[in-house]
Amino acid sequence: MTPTKRRIVANLDSVPHPTCPVLPNTRLVHDRLSVEIMRGCTRGCRFCQPGFLTRPLRERSVDNLMNIIEQGLDDTGHDEMTLLSLSSGDYSRLADVIDRVPRAANGRTVSVSLPSLRAESITEDVMERLAKVRRGGFTIAPEAGSERLRRVLNKPMTDEQIFSACRTAADKGWHLVKLYFMVGLPTETEEDLDAIVDLCFAVLDVMKAKSRRAQVNVNVGTFVPKPFTPFTWEPQLPWQEARERFNYLLRRTRGTRVHMKPHDPRMSYLEGLLGRGDRRLADVIERVVDTGGGFDGWTDHFNLDRWMSAFRDAGLDPDRYIAGIPENAPLPWDGVDALIDKEFLLNERHIAHEEAATEDCRWAKCTWCGSCDFKVVKNRLASDPGAAQAPRPAAPAMAEPITFRYRVRYGKVRAMRFLGHLEMASIIHRALHRAGLRLDYTKGFHRQPKVAFGPPLATGIESEDEYFDMVLTEHVDSAAIHTRLRETFPSDLPVFEIAQIGAKDAQIFQAIESLRFVASLRNGHSLDAGEIGAALRRFHAADDMEYRYERKGKERVVDVKQVVKEAAFTPEGEIALTLRFLPTGSLSPFKALAVLLDVDEQTARNAAWRKDKTLFAVL
Repeated sequence: MTPTKRRIVANLDSVPHPTCPVLPNTRLVHDRLSVEIMRGCTRGCRFCQPGFLTRPLRERSVDNLMNIIEQGLDDTGHDEMTLLSLSSGDYSRLADVIDRVPRAANGRTVSVSLPSLRAESITEDVMERLAKVRRGGFTIAPEAGSERLRRVLNKPMTDEQIFSACRTAADKGWHLVKLYFMVGLPTETEEDLDAIVDLCFAVLDVMKAKSRRAQVNVNVGTFVPKPFTPFTWEPQLPWQEARERFNYLLRRTRGTRVHMKPHDPRMSYLEGLLGRGDRRLADVIERVVDTGGGFDGWTDHFNLDRWMSAFRDAGLDPDRYIAGIPENAPLPWDGVDALIDKEFLLNERHIAHEEAATEDCRWAKCTWCGSCDFKVVKNRLASDPGAAQAPRPAAPAMAEPITFRYRVRYGKVRAMRFLGHLEMASIIHRALHRAGLRLDYTKGFHRQPKVAFGPPLATGIESEDEYFDMVLTEHVDSAAIHTRLRETFPSDLPVFEIAQIGAKDAQIFQAIESLRFVASLRNGHSLDAGEIGAALRRFHAADDMEYRYERKGKERVVDVKQVVKEAAFTPEGEIALTLRFLPTGSLSPFKALAVLLDVDEQTARNAAWRKDKTLFAVL
């Protein structure tokens, strides 16, 4: 039978790149624009399956990348982006791309992240450029703590290269560095575990020399041998032993500014079972699904016992799949031609145990891995990285821009009422960017658009009278802004009115005097109209009405009479509450209603709420 052969895109510039993905309304971990700058990696890290399966290396051209970035930022409104690849620091014209991001952003401030940088690619030139754009994440993946073990992995970065990279980042304003490691690597010893801890504290010392806020975050996982890598034939550490090694690392770093976060070794164990499994695992997977399994990559859904029961029902020993594989044994994936020669992989395994390196074939001789045909399929760089670069002209000094302030009235209705304030603010920021408005930015380490929101609206309450102020660096007619925002705002965040305000007019928080809410108690509420009326009369007759509650471990006292400006029971069976907006501290409408009616807060929340009006002291 002819093996299934891997297909390779020879030229990335010929492949369309998505620029307008589905945008979330809730906050996500990777809520940013991701742009693939190159595909493939020729570094040859011997544990890395993607590095071998995506060979050869193919870089997008700078012009193609800038078109993608500009269109992507315009379509999404994101102010964060990541230059995505297996080793982004290896892109041959990285400095040129970073330099041109501000132009592609059309005046916006956009942060740029580079995932999992190699220490030797973190140069002062690259970090200086990143700092000028906006600082994003800073991550290095040594994978192993000792230089000896990194040579086994064919990742021969030295400790000094790691320290130099961190020193460079600290000099440019970074105070947090993230490191990735694995346990259970081939030939690992106790000394290698100690080396992880020693390296983390040494990095912390380097960062502390530049910043009092220095911190090192460490992600550590279990090595999982993968098909189509030189470590295919290696055994995997049992999850119980991996957990013991994690606990050792945690004990040595507890209570320090080295924050160790291990990945669940049971999940890695299951990953190893599935990654090197054969056709018999189909019965196991089917049994797991039939017994309620699924989404096991999520901690709250993960259930290893269900998987072990399915292995027993199928008559299989799971530990056999993570044991070492004889080099002459047939492999379950031999029916797939990944264009990676098996003899090449075996030779890499042998020299790994000799702690010998294999050079990068971008610059050194071909290693004959089998991926290239040297005609169409071959390493493609955006340019010759050895070519001399023209000197960059000095950036002209920028004068302080003339700014223009606008106040926007909008609504938060239907489904949007269930979003929190931070999620809604993110949606609005992106919508303003998509509208092409040139927002002014704050100064400092993390520059933010000058958009000031009114008091946060409690989740679950509808309103058609919400406000935010924004500052633009160009004058735009209010009607034109209204037209643009109607096109970019979600339908459940309708824009009603836009007015230009003066530079000396009160800030939004200073201008708002009170907020009026209406709560409907008609649906299943135990209080009748007489009881509600009596409660309101008691409130009006009282000189004061204290409400005590605990927040952040401290008891706080609020005089409800000072907060509730007006309270009335309407003929429609609704309660109208006008609450003073006090920047120094106020009450939510739920708490205010609960105190007035002497009911628990959940009962007050169960009413049908809407915000009726925002009342301004100054316009």
